[in-house]
Amino acid sequence: MIGSARKTILLVDSSKFTAPGSCTLSDISEIDEVITDEGVSQDALSSLYAAERKVTVVRVGAWPGCVAPGYSRDSARRA
Repeated sequence: MIGSARKTILLVDSSKFTAPGSCTLSDISEIDEVITDEGVSQDALSSLYAAERKVTVVRVGAWPGCVAPGYSRDSARRA
């Protein structure tokens, strides 16, 4: 699927950049853009920038309707 895409965007939370449990789905050269949260390490960011990938780091809960992990939409509205 990646090979036939015009643009490949990886949406991944920062915990996926560290072991254990990390897996490789493709080479970073096949990814055009990586979108992750602000918990991403400097090492991970440096690797992505060194590979000349576009990187977007978003703040958790930055968009309306987004809630931090461990909270439901209902509890976020009451807060």
